Amino acid sequence: MYPARSHLLPILTAITLGLSSRSAQALSFDKLNQISQATTVQLMGERSGSGVIIGRYRDSYLVLTSKHVVGVEDRYKAITTDGQDHPIESKTIQPIADTDLALLQFKSKRNYSVARLASYTPQPQQYLFLSGFPAPNEAVAERIRLFTPGKVVSSASAIAVSADPMSQGYRLFYSNLAEAGMSGGAVFDSDGRVVGIHGRSDGEEVEDRIMGKQRRLRLGISAGIPIRVLTKLRPDLQLPAERQIARTPTLEEKQSFDRRINQMVITPAGVSSVVTWANYGNALYRQDRYPEALKALNQALEMDFRFAQVWYAQGTVLAAMDRHQEALNAFDRAIQLQPKFYRAWKSKSLSLMALKQGTEARQAVEEALNLEPRSAVAWYLRGLAQTEDHSFALEALDQSIALEPEFTDAWVLRGEVLQKLGRSEEAAASVGQALTIDPDSVAAKALKQQLEKLTP
Repeated sequence: MYPARSHLLPILTAITLGLSSRSAQALSFDKLNQISQATTVQLMGERSGSGVIIGRYRDSYLVLTSKHVVGVEDRYKAITTDGQDHPIESKTIQPIADTDLALLQFKSKRNYSVARLASYTPQPQQYLFLSGFPAPNEAVAERIRLFTPGKVVSSASAIAVSADPMSQGYRLFYSNLAEAGMSGGAVFDSDGRVVGIHGRSDGEEVEDRIMGKQRRLRLGISAGIPIRVLTKLRPDLQLPAERQIARTPTLEEKQSFDRRINQMVITPAGVSSVVTWANYGNALYRQDRYPEALKALNQALEMDFRFAQVWYAQGTVLAAMDRHQEALNAFDRAIQLQPKFYRAWKSKSLSLMALKQGTEARQAVEEALNLEPRSAVAWYLRGLAQTEDHSFALEALDQSIALEPEFTDAWVLRGEVLQKLGRSEEAAASVGQALTIDPDSVAAKALKQQLEKLTP
C-alpha cells in the first residue's frame, strides 16, 4: 500500500524546523492554545483525523499523525489553521515501522508555523495539553478544534486500567479528555513543545439501553506515542528534538491549569443516561476526584445495574483509593455479568496482589492470559504475581518482552527478579536495556543505583 521510503527521503533529509528559545517560565494556557492552533491540521479522507506540522523545506511541509488515520488508501487532504485545503501526495505517506505513527507531506507557498519537538519522557503529574479536531457528531455538525488540558498518568496506572498499553509505540499516558477524530493530534508540554502524538482514548461502544442507541463509554485514560519513539526509529530525519524537561510551573500557573482542567467536566444534571453518568464519572476519575467519581458511577448503576463496564469503572476508582476489598467486589460483579471481561480480570489480579492474596491473584492473571494470550501486559502481570518462584517469574517476563521488546517496566522487573536470583550481571544488563529504551525511566535509574551499590 505504501511507497518506498526513498520517495520521501530527498525531502525529509533537508527539512529545517522553526525553533524558538525557551521562555523563562511555563507558558500560559492561552499562549499554549495559540501555539497548538497554529501547528495543528485537520486530516480529511475516508477517516477523519488530526496532525501536526513538524517540518518545512521550501514549499513542502511535513506532518506527523497516527498511522490508523491514513491507513486506508484514499485521497487525503490537510486543512491548515487558515482554512486552506492542501492535497496530500499519496507517495509521501510513510508509516513508521512497528508503531502507530505516519509521516505525510503537503505543499504550499504560504507560511505556516512549525512545532517544536521534545524527546524527553514526561513524568507523572506533569501538565500536558492535547490539540485535535473531533469528528462531527449529533451535537456538533462541524469539526471544531479542541484543546484539552490534563496530566501525565504513570505507566503503572496505565497497566492497571488500559486495555492494551505499550503496543505500537504507545508509552505516554495522560488524563486529557479526547474525542474520536483527535487521533494524530499533538500532545504539548507546558513549554509549548510536542512531546507525543495522541492516538487512543480507552473506551467501548455500548448500547445505552435507556436512550436506545449505541454510544461511546469512556474507560480508563488516553494514550499517545512519545516523540522519542520517532527520533529513535527515524534518525535519518535529523529532527532537532529538545531533551530538556519542561520548566516547572509556578503555583499560580498550576492553579490556572487546574482550573482549566476542572472546567472540562460538566455535571449532567437532569440527564437520565447511564453512559452520560458513567462518562462523567470517568472524567472525574481522570482528575483524581475519586469520591465524586464514585457518586457519579453509583448514579449510573442506579439507572441500570446490568452494565458490566460501569461496575468495572467503579472498581478502578475504588482501587485508586486503596479500597481494594471493595474494588474486588466491583470487579467480581463485572465478571459475573461479562465472564470474558479481560480488563476486569487484569484489574482484579492487581487488587488481589495489593491485598497479598497471591494464590488468588495468580488465578486471576491466568484467566486474563486465557482471554488475551498475546498480551505483553498479561505476561508481565504473571511475572509480577510470582513473588516466590523467581524462575517462573523470569520466564513470564521473557515472554512479555518477546511480545513487546520496548516494554520498559518489564525490563526493570526482569532486572529485579534476576537480582533476587543472584544473577547480578544479567540484572545490570536488563536495567541497561530499560534505560536504552527510556533514558528517563525513574525506576530503571533507581534499580541501577541499587545494583551498583551491591557490586564489589
